[in-house]
Amino acid sequence: LNLAQNYLHGNLPLNMSNLKSLEIFDLGGNAGLNGSLPSSLYELSQLQQLDLHGNMLSGSISDEIGQLSALTLLSLFDNRFSGTLPSTLGLCVYLEYLYIHNTNIGGTVPDDVCSLTTKSLSYTEDYWAFSSDCLHGNVSTTPFIMCECCDVCCDHVSHQCIQLDTSILSRTINIKEKLERQVLQRN
Repeated sequence: LNLAQNYLHGNLPLNMSNLKSLEIFDLGGNAGLNGSLPSSLYELSQLQQLDLHGNMLSGSISDEIGQLSALTLLSLFDNRFSGTLPSTLGLCVYLEYLYIHNTNIGGTVPDDVCSLTTKSLSYTEDYWAFSSDCLHGNVSTTPFIMCECCDVCCDHVSHQCIQLDTSILSRTINIKEKLERQVLQRN
């Protein structure tokens, strides 16, 4: 279900449990979607791609995220999410792309999530695997997430990102342009 960039606004529906066979749910770039993620979203066990980037969604990411074990893409960047990244996300063993930058998610990326970088999350020449607000010297200092396994670290205020290459800062890039290209290429 691709409803990206359709000028949608309001809250996500509370009851999504009838969408059990949904594999792709793309609401990215609507800017007017707000509120928190309904618990019924975590019941969509067949979901492979969840793209909610570029909205005004808020609240925390529930521990129930681990129930979405078929996920290959989780794109939450450019939202108002808060709290920490649940360790249960590590149960999503097929996850290839995780984008949580430009949010208010803080704390430390759990080891269970970092272990995915040896299983499925892996940078390629064309795609980043894992981006977060982990840039050292972050302009505003908070939110700041400690991430030992991100391949791109960003500053959520300046929107500048550094692509990491074998733990060496290699270049500054415009994150919005690159990620928007990646999302469009996958759809």
